[in-house]
Amino acid sequence: MDRRIRLDLRRPPPNVIDLDHPDTATVKVLQLLTQVAKAIYSDRSTVACRFIEEEWDGVWRWVLSLSRAVLDQQATTPAGNSFAEMILDPLPVLLVYRTIPNGWNTGIRLTELDRLVVSAPKIIALSVELWLFANDIEFPSIPAFCDCASSYARFLLMHGGNTPHGKVAKHHLDQLLVNPRWDVPRSFIKYLIREASKPVFQYFTVIRRSLLLAATLSKLYARPDQLPSPFLKGFLQNNAPRWIVLILLKLANPKCNGNETDHLVVSNVQQCLEFLHICFTADISSLLEALDAGLVLSIFKHRDLVIRVLRNSANPFPVDVAEIFAQPLEHITSLLYHRRVFVRVIRSLKKVQKKGLDPKPHFKGSGPRLHGAWITLLAEADAKHLIYKEGRETQLGWYDAAVCEYKNCYYRDSLTSIHQFKRCSGCKIEIYCSSECQKGAWKAHHRQECQGRLERSDQILLSGPSSLDLAFLRKCVYSDYQSRAKKYQRLMDDRRAQYPQGVAILMDYRKDPMEAKAISLSDARVLGRWSKEDTAVVGIACVPWERKVITVNIRSRPGSGGTSEKQVQKSI
Repeated sequence: MDRRIRLDLRRPPPNVIDLDHPDTATVKVLQLLTQVAKAIYSDRSTVACRFIEEEWDGVWRWVLSLSRAVLDQQATTPAGNSFAEMILDPLPVLLVYRTIPNGWNTGIRLTELDRLVVSAPKIIALSVELWLFANDIEFPSIPAFCDCASSYARFLLMHGGNTPHGKVAKHHLDQLLVNPRWDVPRSFIKYLIREASKPVFQYFTVIRRSLLLAATLSKLYARPDQLPSPFLKGFLQNNAPRWIVLILLKLANPKCNGNETDHLVVSNVQQCLEFLHICFTADISSLLEALDAGLVLSIFKHRDLVIRVLRNSANPFPVDVAEIFAQPLEHITSLLYHRRVFVRVIRSLKKVQKKGLDPKPHFKGSGPRLHGAWITLLAEADAKHLIYKEGRETQLGWYDAAVCEYKNCYYRDSLTSIHQFKRCSGCKIEIYCSSECQKGAWKAHHRQECQGRLERSDQILLSGPSSLDLAFLRKCVYSDYQSRAKKYQRLMDDRRAQYPQGVAILMDYRKDPMEAKAISLSDARVLGRWSKEDTAVVGIACVPWERKVITVNIRSRPGSGGTSEKQVQKSI
């Protein structure tokens, strides 16, 4: 590169860059940076990459000043708006250029890694802020800024803790996330709503890139106590799972995808489902929200796409496509003992049946894992439905199960799909099946509950199990025990010599699938907190419930069981 060009870059930028009336030196440097960015992006020029590497300090000063001019000012003339767009064009390439020649995993020296992690927090914070700005004005560089921010966020996630700068690596991002100007979760939701509302996706690849950035930031800010980070919590409270499911439903419609390839559609679906899994792990109410929005139906509708991709042996997808769709089905199946999950799954399957299709053979040809996950979900849902109906026929008090959190739900005992999801706008916790139930709960009991939760917003996100939930859980656990009673009896008989004082069965629902083992009767009594005089107890079940583990006493006489809400571990 010409020596005069280097000198121009090394000159400090002006304190204030006027978008409407930029000085000649600023225009000259911007033109230079645009040419270099084009050489890197279009021509893959190693000379241009080396030039930026050598002159990075000067380049960064100008990139930062130009970016701040766009972010902090508002042009008042057409010429000023054009100049702002000229600034935005080369910035993504200049910010992310290091990932082109070096990569993350190989060929990077420790000194380079150290230097990159020092500068990366500033770069990622600026990249995210530029993405938010581009998202607000719907600028065409949205995908590029998303890639840029995701690249550095993933780099920090992989390497930040291995350097002396790991403890301060997120300082600049911290400042951005608490900046009142940018509500990052709300900006994500704004984009999702905009995409979900369009008849045809406009920026098709941005779906995957945006959710990848959201997932990376969620992991980057993961808390050691496994509670949702403020970033992820904000995402959940703005009903993100609902909008992601609506996008999934649109991805299943070829009319919304234009002429995009099956591989690109699957990539978007994969990222949607992966981020939903992050949400489900953090907050089970997000799973309820996704089921209400049509998660099961969206997976059902992707069957033809899965089979097409699996049969395309000439261009195989890099990961197991069937596994992408099987994982959420398996996760849902493992949580069917949650009454609120079960009710929504039954309603979801009724929606599938309303399409005039038999759900059982629908996933034949999609591989054993996906077909098996679907059949298992149907079988387990049927089994839990029998338990539900048994309670109704025997007039047990718990059968009268509302489909929402209002104790006097207006749609009590209804498993139809007519309800619309509502979440309390205050605490963001309670879920209702209709506005009538939401208003009724507010007048009856939730007004005081909501205020208390707002005062303890850092400690509480989820609601605990109701008496209806616990009753349904006891019936499900006893049904599981009864179906395997002979096997469990043999298991206990084999351990009587090891535990001469008595043997009990432990059913551990923290494992997927559930695991059973024989333990000493004394250990079971401590775990389940029952007395020596209670001879009806034959076992104990440990069931994860949100971030607690509930212990359920399994008794030889049905209907005499109890449930302990003892928290045997802080998080699961």
